[in-house]
Amino acid sequence: MTQLQGASETALSETVPPGASTAAASTGSTIVRNASSMFASQIITWLLTLLLTVFLPRYLGPSAMGEFATALSLWMVLGYLVNLGMDVYIAKEIARNHTRLPVLLGTSYAIRTLMYLLLLTGLFVYLVAFPTSLETFVVIQVIGLATYLGMLAQATAAALQGLEKMQYSALGLIVHRFVNTVLVFAAIGLGLGLVAISGALAMAGLAWFLIQLYFLLRATGIRLAVSLVELRVMLRSSFPYFVASIVGVFYLQADILLLNQMATSAEVGWYVVARQLYGTLLFVAVVFTTVMFPILTRTHVASPETMPGIMRKAFELMLVIAVPIGLGLTVISQQLVDLLFGNDYRPAGVILGLFGLVLICMYFNILFGQYYTSTDRQNHWTIVLMIGLVLVVMLNAIFVPMAETQFQNAAIGSALALLATEGFMCVAGVVLAPREMLRTSLLRNIPRVWLAGVLMYTVAYQFRDAFLAVPVIIGALVYVGCIIAFRVLAPDDVVLLRGLLESIVRKIDRRAPRVVDESRS
Repeated sequence: MTQLQGASETALSETVPPGASTAAASTGSTIVRNASSMFASQIITWLLTLLLTVFLPRYLGPSAMGEFATALSLWMVLGYLVNLGMDVYIAKEIARNHTRLPVLLGTSYAIRTLMYLLLLTGLFVYLVAFPTSLETFVVIQVIGLATYLGMLAQATAAALQGLEKMQYSALGLIVHRFVNTVLVFAAIGLGLGLVAISGALAMAGLAWFLIQLYFLLRATGIRLAVSLVELRVMLRSSFPYFVASIVGVFYLQADILLLNQMATSAEVGWYVVARQLYGTLLFVAVVFTTVMFPILTRTHVASPETMPGIMRKAFELMLVIAVPIGLGLTVISQQLVDLLFGNDYRPAGVILGLFGLVLICMYFNILFGQYYTSTDRQNHWTIVLMIGLVLVVMLNAIFVPMAETQFQNAAIGSALALLATEGFMCVAGVVLAPREMLRTSLLRNIPRVWLAGVLMYTVAYQFRDAFLAVPVIIGALVYVGCIIAFRVLAPDDVVLLRGLLESIVRKIDRRAPRVVDESRS
């Protein structure tokens, strides 16, 4: 994503005339600005979320937390029906033609509002027909409102993504998590219950939506419009993305649902804890691909011959990022679990170690998913996801009982099943990719990066029982030294990465208003 200055300058220089170098430099500058803003926001929002993750379950207790989680899960599923896959369509179309923004965003708001009202009415009738406690009833309705506001915010974020003004989305996320954290802790401090905490989610969703809409209108000066013609086109064009999102949801939840049927509650708990920890490290790939998406989408239409070169550079740089994070996680997995969750969760350490390998495959699969969507080949990746869903179910049925017998930990079987499935999808992504992507430079660097990763792992593993920072720092120094010694990165990539890191530090360190001021410059 951010490393695509190398993609834009190195890859594009192979096929684009000399006069295009200015555009390539502009692309690189845009990527650095967007990526650094998003990385900074992800770090800040992750810290805010961690506070609630630690304190909220302790305050509510198991019963109330279960009730709260059930309401959240219900609306997470219903949220996909409100969204209908429109976010991807909006981002792609606006990236290709900015003038379509008013009617696309306005029509999307109208569709989401209509879907929310229909679902809310149906849910209201269901809750009346099958009565629950008054508190549960109110909590579900309030969380539904929070979900609706979040869907409006996501539509706005998709428009900002298409405009490549993701610094505003980053600021919106920070405001959302900050407001949510402050209001939830205020509710906890006042001794209030689930209704107040759910209300905090709704207020945070409103703040998230309004601040992004404010910056969008200020940056563009547009007036939103609704079109019945566009409504039909949007629903039809968004349907493939909706199908892909539904398949993706089932794929991501299949392992937990299957393990829940075949293992003890403790083993499920070990697996979920490891999965959550590994999931927090996916934000690097998410930021990378989010910033790259409008560039890939625009390039596919304007200069399709340069796409293989851009993807080659993106794949190469994703490899450089994914290998140390994944292998590093396997080194510190046991100590990290022991530190955060104590002895009761100690069996989750080996599961988290396996998830380190899963993470490497997942980074590439996230990239492939965005690539095939940006090039209007989303159906190809949806088929891969469907095959992956079947495969993960079959492998769980085989590996979970085997792991229970061999290791007395059925969750290891689910982790192995996920690793094999993600590995298959990664291979499928490469097979479906353009042949021009696999040039000599990429094939030469793949073994170099893996050798650097193995050397890092070997050295850091010797210090695995030391204070957590010790193997992390030593591993990082070894890996960076090997990458430099093996000359994996081109000089432009090194300059870009250094500039990106400096930009991230500045954005985290400074006041929020300066993020906005710099983005306008």
